Amino acid sequence: MPFDVNSHNLLENSELREIIDAAIGKLPEKSRQIYQMAWEENLSHKEIAEQMGITPKTVENHVGIALRKLRESLKPYYEQIFMVCLAQFFLN
Repeated sequence: MPFDVNSHNLLENSELREIIDAAIGKLPEKSRQIYQMAWEENLSHKEIAEQMGITPKTVENHVGIALRKLRESLKPYYEQIFMVCLAQFFLN
């Protein structure tokens, strides 16, 4: 069964992005900053540590905090997130 891309699905994707962004925004400040540097700027833990003047282990700890809190916040949306990722995989 092919994935039907229509305005309803796009609206859901947009709403889902807002939910994800809100969850990221609720992270503790330092964890959020490190998360964004790692996943949005694609920096290594070493690069982040050097830029922030902290140890790579501290970066690793904050990444763990961010991922744990995001998993908790986004758990009710796992199925929708999975479907969006799956659709993007097959459409690209």
